[in-house]
Amino acid sequence: MTNTIRPASTEMVTVLSLPSLVTTETFRVDLYRTQSISIQSVIDVDTPAAVTSPASDVNTTTDAILEVAHGLTTGLKGQMSTSSGLPAGLATSTDYFVIRVEADNYKLASSLALALAGTAIDLTTQGAGNHTFTPTALA
Repeated sequence: MTNTIRPASTEMVTVLSLPSLVTTETFRVDLYRTQSISIQSVIDVDTPAAVTSPASDVNTTTDAILEVAHGLTTGLKGQMSTSSGLPAGLATSTDYFVIRVEADNYKLASSLALALAGTAIDLTTQGAGNHTFTPTALA
């Protein structure tokens, strides 16, 4: 977050939070009595829940995974796990990045840059069992 400092008088300045956040707050600081200023923000972010799909919901033609109302967004990082075997092209203990196709389908990319470009991993088999995408905790 960037803050703007505008002199309000020769002795005081007004520090404004940029309006890109939910609220804008104004603070008055006496520069003659203050040796330093520290501005910090805390933003609470919820990590999306893991989503699980049966192997039959992996489309090897489009490389998309069907999960109704998955709630995932493009660029979200996470890992895949399975109850049996992952689709060919994916591995456990590997970070993947979501490409949101639409509310009920998503694809996976091997990097954030590829996810943002819409370049998905080629899924050549459906795998077996149930596949779970678990998002990485957001900080």
